[in-house]
Amino acid sequence: MEINIPSGERTGYEAERTMLFLRRMLRHASQARKGIFRLNSPSAYLSLRESCTIPWTENHFKSIKVDLSEATKKGWRLDRVQDFAEFFDSHLGHWRKEGRGGVWLHLPIPLAFLVPEAASIGFQLHHAKGEEIVMSLWLQPDQASRLPPYASHQVGACGVVCWEDTEQVLVTQDRHKLPFWKFPGGLSEFAEDIADTAVREVLEETGIKSEFQSLLVFRQQHHMPHSFDFSDLYFVCRLKPLSYDITPCKHEILRCEWRGLRELASAPDATPMTQLVSKLVLRGLKEGFEHMDIAVRDWGTPALYGKIFHRKGVV
Repeated sequence: MEINIPSGERTGYEAERTMLFLRRMLRHASQARKGIFRLNSPSAYLSLRESCTIPWTENHFKSIKVDLSEATKKGWRLDRVQDFAEFFDSHLGHWRKEGRGGVWLHLPIPLAFLVPEAASIGFQLHHAKGEEIVMSLWLQPDQASRLPPYASHQVGACGVVCWEDTEQVLVTQDRHKLPFWKFPGGLSEFAEDIADTAVREVLEETGIKSEFQSLLVFRQQHHMPHSFDFSDLYFVCRLKPLSYDITPCKHEILRCEWRGLRELASAPDATPMTQLVSKLVLRGLKEGFEHMDIAVRDWGTPALYGKIFHRKGVV
């Protein structure tokens, strides 16, 4: 390994820092040969500007957040695994005496080698997402943990695109599932509104442009297969068609058609949800949707913004 040191006079402090840097680089090179570190990993590089400190903050639930993912993005580097262990040895007792609830540890993938070290301290895996691993540690042994579990539900939506003049709706059969008629839909994307999910999924699966009208019903199921044992919330939205020529997605959709509501309400090759919703839409066409529509409107403050669902005409 070749290391170039700039020429010129150095103070005693600078020389000491340089020697420390060289010793640590040689130690990392030795560890790399043993398979402990990779020198091209961010964790193998050292900073000459300051000694290793672990950044942490307090959140509004009186817990501690140690976010090494964010710190790494800002140029922070870990000198030694020993620094990581010594930091928690010196802080956990103090946090317990302060009555802190727990510690959240965020690790980027390049620091994933710290997971066994964190586990030996008492951290447990909480979740992994994208390029980050999150671990948690409850600090009060005489109390049951109040740290929230990871997300327990997934959210999806489908669109009931109703061609009112013909009493027809848009239905599909999935290419990779049993050939039952269903309404086009799928899972919501991150930070996507339910109404937007329904409109997007209809467009992606069928090529039909549509406009959100109301929420009709929603379904709840637990232990969904192939969904990491999540519970499932699925929202059925009534949509108005803005186009009528079907262009099905060749990767996902086997068949896509405008089908009559009366036929679907009792069709043996329609899902139970399709049958039920078809009956609801028929009733809405006959008596008016104001008796069943659930409206959606903006709600909250700029700091806590969202959508609220309620029966039309109530507020």
